[in-house]
Amino acid sequence: MKNEDYIIECATRKDGIKLVEPSENLCSAYLKMAKESLASMNANIDAGVKRWAIVAAYYARYHAIYAILMKIGIKCEIHACTIAVVRALFLKGELVKETEAAMKQRINMQYYADRTVSDNDYKKNINSAPNFVIKMEKLSAEMSGDEVEHLRKKLKKMSRL
Repeated sequence: MKNEDYIIECATRKDGIKLVEPSENLCSAYLKMAKESLASMNANIDAGVKRWAIVAAYYARYHAIYAILMKIGIKCEIHACTIAVVRALFLKGELVKETEAAMKQRINMQYYADRTVSDNDYKKNINSAPNFVIKMEKLSAEMSGDEVEHLRKKLKKMSRL
C-alpha cells in the first residue's frame, strides 16, 4: 500500500491520525521523554541488557518524533501510522530507514523471545539514537509557526481530515 493511501486509512482508525491543538508544552515534554529513553538505553547497555537497550533506543526516536507532531498538532497512537505521517511530512531518506529498522528491532526484541538482532544492527541502532534525537530537537526548535500551519494543511489534504 502506498504511504498516502495508508495515511488515509490511518485517519479513519480509532487511535489513528487526528489534528489537535499544537502544543509547545507537549513538544517539550516528549523531548524530555526522548532524553529519558536515551538514559534508559545507556543504563541497559551498561547492564548488558541488549533487549531493553533496543526498546529504549526505539522509544527515544519515537518520542522525539512525537514531540514534533505535538508541536504541529497531530495526535496518533498507532506507531506505524505515526511513522507514515512523519515520512510524508518531514522525515526523509536515511532517517526514515533508521526509524523503521529501530521499530522492527523493538518489535522483535519486545514481543518475541526467540528472535535476535545481529551485533552489527544493534550497534548501528544504539550508536545512531542520540544523534537522531538531537536532529529532531533541532528540527523542532527551528520550525516556525508558518511551517506548522503548512504541515497541518498538507496533512489535512493528504489524509482527508
